[in-house]
Amino acid sequence: MSAESLETLCRYSFMPNKLGYCGPRGVDELLFKCAATGDRGLEKRVKKAFAAFPVLSSYLEVVRKKLGEKTVFSPRVGSAWWRGDPLVLFSEKDKALLAKHFVAKKLFLPETARRIASKIPSGAPVFHATHVLVFGSLTGTVKKVVENQAQCVISPAKVLNAGEGVLEALALVKPLKKGSGKYFLGNETGARVRTAHGKQTLVPGLRRGDWIAVHWGFAVEKITAQQAKRMLAATEKAVARVNAASAAE
Repeated sequence: MSAESLETLCRYSFMPNKLGYCGPRGVDELLFKCAATGDRGLEKRVKKAFAAFPVLSSYLEVVRKKLGEKTVFSPRVGSAWWRGDPLVLFSEKDKALLAKHFVAKKLFLPETARRIASKIPSGAPVFHATHVLVFGSLTGTVKKVVENQAQCVISPAKVLNAGEGVLEALALVKPLKKGSGKYFLGNETGARVRTAHGKQTLVPGLRRGDWIAVHWGFAVEKITAQQAKRMLAATEKAVARVNAASAAE
C-alpha cells in the first residue's frame, strides 16, 4: 500500500465515520491521524479497520477489477472512487460483481444483493456520488433526503478566504438539489467549510484560490483544478444517468 493510497482512503472516510454514518465506531481518530501524517506504521491498523467498511470495500473491489489493479489500495482505485472519473462507468458485469461482494461480506442474501445492485444505472460512473444518488445509505445510518445527499456528495470548492477552523469557499460544484423528481445542481454558492479537527488540518497552508474537496462539510484535501473539473464532470454524469433511469421506471 502506498502512502498516497493510505491517505486517500483515510481522508475521505474520516468525516462520515466520525459522524457515525460509515464503518465501525471508534476508528475516526485513527483515520484522521493516517490522513494527516501518512504514517506507514498505521497500515495494519487501517487495513483492519477498512475490513469493517463492507459497503465501501465492495465498491472498491469493483473499481479494482475494472482498472486491472492488484489491490483496492492502489492510488488509481481510490482516486476513481472518491475523486471521480467520468470515463469509468458501471456495466451489467460490474453490478453482478458488486452483488457477489455484498454477499461475500454478508451484507445481503444473494437475491437481495442482485436486486440492490441492479438499481445502479448502467453507464453511471463507478463513483461515490452514484452510490449517494441511488441509495443514500445501504446500512440505514443516513436518511435518504436531498439535504443529506448534498452533504455526502463530495464537492470541489474554490477557497475565497481561509480562516482558522472554518473558511469561506465558493463551490465549483453547484449544490445538489431535487425538484419534480429529478436531481440537479443548483447555482454556485459560498459555503462555510470546516478545515480543522482539533488543532490539526488536512489542508495546511490554505490560500485564496486553492481548490479543495469537501465531504460532509469538511475539507479533506487540496485538489488541482483538473481534479476539480473531473469531479464535477463525474458528478454531472451520475446525476444524468440516475435521472434517466428514474424517468424510465
